Amino acid sequence: MRRQSIAQSVHIQASRITKRIKELDKLTREDLDVGFRGGSTVVLTGVYRGRGYVQFYDVPPEHFSALVEEFQSRRKEHLIRNIDAPHEMLRAGGAFTL
Repeated sequence: MRRQSIAQSVHIQASRITKRIKELDKLTREDLDVGFRGGSTVVLTGVYRGRGYVQFYDVPPEHFSALVEEFQSRRKEHLIRNIDAPHEMLRAGGAFTL
């Protein structure tokens, strides 16, 4: 009797996990735009008004420079975490020569 209840419990948990994985798969599908329009793309992520927030902004070069300068001026106030870049770029402060 005890073995059957354990087996049922495991089955129920496995079903819940499978259902949750399917839900997460729907939420994390990739919507890719593999084009280059020129300018720069800024990715803004975080929590906004209590909800997860992800937005991609295509920014012209003159506005991008202003954004970079704005965030560089806030380095003392804000933590810069993961920079996804080759080692050479990291030594140059996240920049590289075109």
